[in-house]
Amino acid sequence: MPNQRTVERALLSATWEIEATHGLQYLSAFLLSDGEAVERAQSTFLLSEGISTAAANFGAEVQGGSVAHLILSGAMMLEDGMCSRGIRSLNADLAAADANPNISGIVLEVNSGGGESVAGTELQNTLLDIRRRGKTQTVVYAQTLASAALRGALAADYIVAASTTAVVGSVGTMVSLDRKAIKEIQEAQLDIYARQSTMKNLPSRALLEGDLEPLLDYVSDRAQGFIDNVEAMRPAMRRTKEQANRLQSGDLFTGTEAAQIGLIDAVGTFADAMKFLKRKKKNTYSAATVQDAAQPITTMSNTNERGGFIRLLNSIFGSAMAEDATDEQVTETLQPASETAPAEPEGAAITETNEAFTALSERVESLAGTIESQAVTIAAFDAAATALSERVESLAGTIESQAVTIAAFDAAATERAAQIADLETQLAAAKIGKPTPKSNGHATDREQFATAVNHDKKFGSKY
Repeated sequence: MPNQRTVERALLSATWEIEATHGLQYLSAFLLSDGEAVERAQSTFLLSEGISTAAANFGAEVQGGSVAHLILSGAMMLEDGMCSRGIRSLNADLAAADANPNISGIVLEVNSGGGESVAGTELQNTLLDIRRRGKTQTVVYAQTLASAALRGALAADYIVAASTTAVVGSVGTMVSLDRKAIKEIQEAQLDIYARQSTMKNLPSRALLEGDLEPLLDYVSDRAQGFIDNVEAMRPAMRRTKEQANRLQSGDLFTGTEAAQIGLIDAVGTFADAMKFLKRKKKNTYSAATVQDAAQPITTMSNTNERGGFIRLLNSIFGSAMAEDATDEQVTETLQPASETAPAEPEGAAITETNEAFTALSERVESLAGTIESQAVTIAAFDAAATALSERVESLAGTIESQAVTIAAFDAAATERAAQIADLETQLAAAKIGKPTPKSNGHATDREQFATAVNHDKKFGSKY
């Protein structure tokens, strides 16, 4: 069993893309457990019509329309450990699932703070190859998706965080150095380089001489490459200046924040992640990340991978090659198909695609700004509507008060009308109307009345 110093040196000898808190947890667990598994073995399941069954190999017994469920947990290492599986083995499972004609989708469940830079890169390459072939939809369902784990997941068709508080981000690169080991090397080891090899191992040579700048440049270049890769793989991200600075400086985002800026696609449950398998495949990664996808595969690590590759070729070209077919048989079978294979897109087409994606990204950002502006307008409208509602309520109270006043006025008017009618009756009773002149020429009643009044006034009579 290696001693602790040997384990430490082995773990710290690579360039890492890992969130520091998780990295310390992984290292402590490894050292305290005397080398037992830190990285959980990736379990493989097949989900078909809601039934999960263990299946180590994706064989012909898999039902049509099945979904492969793969798990990545813990520190990411490229190679297998004594008690753990590396990314190379996970990639083999992904390729085998994609090659199986009965598997229509892959859900990769991730709970990892990162690990070796190369492990993240190789996982991304495998998912990108699956995406280019276009047969199998891939969805990453993540509890923790940080650093190299995020880099690897970027090539999936969709990324779903398991909760609003899931951890996403930590874009950046670091190198961990053992100060005691450096001191031991300085005191006990002498390295002699050829005269021509002035640049060989320059960062480490400068480090031993106390100069950190070459190593800092080395790490910074790789961090910028990571940032550029995120931008290329998620071109539709929408961020404020503060959020962009947080992303590029290696900060962590919650699941909600990551979905808001477009670093991931959604927050939901595992069932929600499964639903994304039925969505239309995305094809929004930058053409700058696309390399020749038709490079021949010349090495196979085991017969299972070989069989999966042959099944993939059969599904693509409609051939019926045996899974143990030799290289010569494969070449002979596929030769006619290769003569009629469609040409790869020319550079102009790729440039045009790049321009289209750039224009689309700018349009999305513009729409995001418009939506934000409209949100402000809507808020102002809501405030005005609230004020109007309050005014309407006030007017309703006033109208109700006026209605009471009008009712009182109507009652008073009715009473006054009755009084007027009564007075008119009395007046009619007392009124002496002007009669029609009589034909005999006698004085009218009015004239007689006037004569009587004058007579009374003259003689002092009163009425």
